Amino acid sequence: MLLSKLIHYYALHDLHKNRSEENQYYIDSPRIPINIDRETFFEVPASLSDIGLNITPTDKGYSIGEFGFESLIPSGDDLNDYV
Repeated sequence: MLLSKLIHYYALHDLHKNRSEENQYYIDSPRIPINIDRETFFEVPASLSDIGLNITPTDKGYSIGEFGFESLIPSGDDLNDYV
């Protein structure tokens, strides 16, 4: 028990005492828009309004199902164009 506390203390205090010289979470502020129109940014595309649902109840009291919709990025392949 004492040995594990000693190792824990050493790992926390001695191994983590050196700091980076540069902040690694730098944000390039000129590229960040200041005023964002929330209605436009969070707008749901019209193609997602046509979601197909197939819900099946089970005998255990819950339901299982599948849903699908057309992909927002068409690839030209019918299997990939439907999610």
